[in-house]
Amino acid sequence: RHPMKAARAAADYLSFLYDSFGSWPLALAGYNCGENAVQAALDQSGLKTFWELRQNGYLPAETRDYVPKFYATVKIVRDVKQYGFHFEPHHTAEA
Repeated sequence: RHPMKAARAAADYLSFLYDSFGSWPLALAGYNCGENAVQAALDQSGLKTFWELRQNGYLPAETRDYVPKFYATVKIVRDVKQYGFHFEPHHTAEA
């Protein structure tokens, strides 16, 4: 019901996850499948990075795909024209 509060809460949680894992890919994985699942995968595997966990199947399939899709989205948004998207922001008046 409160998009700005929800966005702030998400940013705060991502910041917490980054502080916990020291890595944005691991933080994003934790956001997607839960911080305990990521920590368990790190502990069980002895691996150190999201990309190693992903390659070796230690994370759920959705999470293995979520992080690369997130990075792809960021890359596209940074240069929409290069990737064939057209974006014209428009403002809507509130009633």
